Amino acid sequence: MAKKPSPAPETKTEEVSNNGKLKLILLIVGIVLVLFVGAGAAYYFLIYAPAAHSEVADDANHSETAPTTDEHAAASNEHPIDQVPVIYHAFDPITVNIAAGGPGKYLRISIVVVTRTTGVITALDKNLPMIRNDLLIRLSGQSYSVLNSTDGKNALREDLKKMLTDILMKAREPADIQDILFTDMVMQ
Repeated sequence: MAKKPSPAPETKTEEVSNNGKLKLILLIVGIVLVLFVGAGAAYYFLIYAPAAHSEVADDANHSETAPTTDEHAAASNEHPIDQVPVIYHAFDPITVNIAAGGPGKYLRISIVVVTRTTGVITALDKNLPMIRNDLLIRLSGQSYSVLNSTDGKNALREDLKKMLTDILMKAREPADIQDILFTDMVMQ
C-alpha cells in the first residue's frame, strides 16, 4: 500500500506566508496612522492655533468699550519679559595671573552671560576684543583669598555684569544683561 504524502508542510508554509503578509499590512497601517496623527498635530499647532489666537486678539481689539487701565496694561504687555526665552552666551575660558595673597597664582575662569535679548549676544561678539581686554585686567587684579569665598565670587559676578553693561552702553549697543554665571573657576 502506497502512502499518500501529507499536506501538512504546504499548510504550514501557507500559514507562515499569510502571517508575514499580515504583519506587513499591520506595519503599513500603523505607519500611515502615525503619519496622519503627526500631520493633524502639525496642522493644529502651526495653522489652526495661531489663526484662532489672532481672531481672539482681533475680537479683543475691536470691542466697543474702552479698556480699563488694567486691561490696557495687559494688552500693551502681550509678551512680558518672563515669557521671552533666556539666552546663554559663553565666552572662551580665560586664564590670568592673579594678585598674591594665597597659594593660588593663576585663575582659569569660564563666564556665561545671561540675557533675553538677541541683540546683546550680537553686541558681545562685536565688541569681544574690548571685553576680553577688560576681563583680563579686571580678573588679574583679584586675589585668591577674596575669590575663595562665596561673597567674593558674587561680588565679582556683579562687578563683571556692570563692566559688560558699561562696555555695551559706551558702544551704543543693547545692554540688557540679566546675570553673569561662572561655569568653571580654577585657582592654582
